[in-house]
Amino acid sequence: IGLPPASTATFSAGESCLKKVLDRYCLGGDFAALVRQPPTPLHQQKDGERNAAIYLEARGRVYVMAFRGRIYKILRQYRPSTQLRFQELSELLAKKYGPPADRSRFPHYADSRGARVVAIRRGEGQAAHVWNSGAGWSVELSWTREMGVAVSYIADQLNSERHESMGQGL
Repeated sequence: IGLPPASTATFSAGESCLKKVLDRYCLGGDFAALVRQPPTPLHQQKDGERNAAIYLEARGRVYVMAFRGRIYKILRQYRPSTQLRFQELSELLAKKYGPPADRSRFPHYADSRGARVVAIRRGEGQAAHVWNSGAGWSVELSWTREMGVAVSYIADQLNSERHESMGQGL
């Protein structure tokens, strides 16, 4: 399975990254500069101060999201989405970042592994583990009906600013 490579790096002259993800994406970097470079995104979207681009990678899709021109989230989907895939990725991330905070949400009836899988597939629950780096970014492993199993790298401050601008707070 393997995780996307992630390391602190500098991409272009003067652009400092919080985290380099998949050897290509700069968490905290300039969204406009990214989409001008090859390869061309499969799809782009703009909604006010938010931008998104979808890239096809060898093993699936990568979603890059930006707020006010800065990349705040890089999400990689994993297919197929299974309990085993989620568990393997959780173990790999735990080895790298330590024990996660469990942010899963399930209905009261989902009291067994099988019932939780059914709740996810119905869209009634989601599994989520979060690792805070302490360096301004965090990693989230999630399993939802909409996105399947995914690993996200999130720029904490930019994500907070995005939430506040949408009137959601944290």
